[in-house]
Amino acid sequence: MSLSSSRSLRRTLGLLRPVAASTPLFARHLSSRGIPDADTVYCTDVSAQRGNSPILLGLFEYFQRQSPDVGFFQPIGADPLKSYRPAPGAPKHIALIHQAMGLKDSPESMYGVTEDEAKRLLTAGRYDELVDRVFTKFQAVKRSKEIVVIEGATVQGIGNHNELNARLASELDSGVLMIMDLNRDAPGSGEDIAGRALRYKREFEAERARVSGLILNKVPFGAEEVLIEAVRRELEGQDLPFAGGLPYSRVIGTARVNEIVESLGAKLLFGRHELIDSDVTGYMIAAQAIDAFLTKLETLRSQRTSEGQDFFRPLVVTNKDRQDLILGLAAASLAGTGPQLGGLILADADLTDLTPETRAIVSKLNPDLPMLEVPYGTFETARRLTRVTPGILPSSVRKVREAKALFHKYVDADVIAAGLVRPQRPSLTPKRFLYQIEEICKGQLQNVVLPESHDHRVLTAAAEVAAKGLARVTLLGNPEEVASAARRFNVDISKCDVIDYKHSPALDRYADWLVEKRKAKGLTKEGALDQLQDLNMYATVMVAVGDADGMVSGATCTTANTIRPALQVLKTPDRKLVSSIFFMCLPDKVLVYGDCAVNVTPSPGELAQIATVSADTAAAFGIDARVAMLSYSTLGSGSGPQVDMVTEATRLAREARPDLNIEGPIQYDAAVDPAVAATKIKSHSEVAGRASVCIFPDLNTGNNTYKAVQQSTGAIAIGPLMQGLARPVNDLSRGCTVADIVNTVACTAVQAIGLKARDAEAARAGAAAAA
Repeated sequence: MSLSSSRSLRRTLGLLRPVAASTPLFARHLSSRGIPDADTVYCTDVSAQRGNSPILLGLFEYFQRQSPDVGFFQPIGADPLKSYRPAPGAPKHIALIHQAMGLKDSPESMYGVTEDEAKRLLTAGRYDELVDRVFTKFQAVKRSKEIVVIEGATVQGIGNHNELNARLASELDSGVLMIMDLNRDAPGSGEDIAGRALRYKREFEAERARVSGLILNKVPFGAEEVLIEAVRRELEGQDLPFAGGLPYSRVIGTARVNEIVESLGAKLLFGRHELIDSDVTGYMIAAQAIDAFLTKLETLRSQRTSEGQDFFRPLVVTNKDRQDLILGLAAASLAGTGPQLGGLILADADLTDLTPETRAIVSKLNPDLPMLEVPYGTFETARRLTRVTPGILPSSVRKVREAKALFHKYVDADVIAAGLVRPQRPSLTPKRFLYQIEEICKGQLQNVVLPESHDHRVLTAAAEVAAKGLARVTLLGNPEEVASAARRFNVDISKCDVIDYKHSPALDRYADWLVEKRKAKGLTKEGALDQLQDLNMYATVMVAVGDADGMVSGATCTTANTIRPALQVLKTPDRKLVSSIFFMCLPDKVLVYGDCAVNVTPSPGELAQIATVSADTAAAFGIDARVAMLSYSTLGSGSGPQVDMVTEATRLAREARPDLNIEGPIQYDAAVDPAVAATKIKSHSEVAGRASVCIFPDLNTGNNTYKAVQQSTGAIAIGPLMQGLARPVNDLSRGCTVADIVNTVACTAVQAIGLKARDAEAARAGAAAAA
């Protein structure tokens, strides 16, 4: 049973918890939204302090109360935790969430790349590769969850973390929950804090990230309610939902023995679990006689008591050969004659060892007292202790409990959930678009023929397509020569088929088919065999007779040589007009441009057909088609023959396809920019400012516009993809890259899937009509 159907069955049988009016907002959202893609919330500490684990724990628990399918993901997994047993070396917060929240997922599946890998890729300028790896792993997590909590990246040595997180959040199509750490000594006024938060919000939005809320962290204890309310007042009407803030907690902010063990890589000799998961008030070095040190301890305890601090539990560092101190402190701690110790750290463990007698006495005298050993000297141990940062480990039971309680008391999580409930149009970034295409390809593998096997780019792309499982690839050429070229270019084409098209057993059959297809032109068998010596004609006939599902050519051939055979043998009676579209992959969206490659001066009827066919192509690729019929006039603001032509084309397109959202005539800026649309168009429009399919009035306008956008913005242009053929045949630019070829092959496979689905639907409709 598929994931979607299993969720549907659980809802139908009432196995998900019932939803009442008093149920938190997010649960009501889940109960009504059907079976969608997972919702996500991207939690990032804009202060880059790595102190947001209490908020992650509280937020995760809130969502777990509403849904059984909650996941956790880190784009960049940092701070490996060596002692975490289910997966030694798992990133620290992944280990924490995994154990504290009882997750069954593999820790390795919960992060994109390690911090070291991220540093290497970013330093080398390979940002796209980093995002690709993060994006791919995240999709696997997202498919199996109803919501995913994402923790933002904080990479040591990398400059602007907020810029990195904004870009990652945008690519993952996740709203950003900003976490602001406050300075406990000088947090600033409510106005100061709100001002900083709004500046951070603008920074994220400048990188096309969507900010969904704000939480404060480490709010000074005792003033938290006044300060939080002041911030709330300042943010009213600022379009930044404010969920409250966690006060500073001494329990969470104090290092505990288990954290020190982890940080120092210490070996635990003795200690009871409850005492290992206990906090300490500081560090002391014991070098004098035992009686003098006990006196010093008692003096410090009295001093703290006089200052109103009744808690005193120091961690004592001493050399391992001072066994008199070790025994004396263990005895004093057990007898209660001296202050309770947080534990003992024995330095220089590599140079000496406890005698068997001392070990036996301690094990009987006070085995509960945490006793650690480290290989460093006393000074180095003390230096490392000063660098221990308090945190929450999977074994920090008390800190986990404290974090959840504080979150429940001080944070309004429904404010965060409201950001998920509000209707949001999914952001279709180029990476998401290409991922969707690849997923469609992998679901129904198609056979795509690449005639130009003599080109190293084509061979490299063929190997990549086959390795990624995007299509079955057929190459044309002499098998020995193709294999030799592959070895020379160091590419593996073992998963590709190679056909010697000049000596193929199918030549005779193809020639007979071609003669029948072009009998009106007087084509003879000899002429057909001669035409089939052209690699593009052979490949096109392969597609036409069903031996391949699509063809991609043009890396070395002209557009005319690539397209002419398709126009001769693959035109359909119901769609006499052949047109083209480009997918323009802009930084934050993907637009469809048509027709930018085939029809020079289309008539109104032809332009209407280009519009409706382009809308269908967009829909086949997962794009919500909103069609803009472009002109130099917006809804009658100008006049002239060209405007009249677009007006008529718009009317014909709407008449032919009333199910589509079509607007025109409309200028490009009003079509794609909401702010411009609001100025120029006063009536309601589903297209203005939100167009996804842009239809140009002629080839001159379309071809120049797509090239101008591509060259000026760095947008990726995928295409041209041909429309109106019985089977897909697509052209490449002779300057294409390997990535261009891979993308075009994937698009060709999607077109083939769509055409097969259309033909199957038509066959079912015909059978139903006949019955």
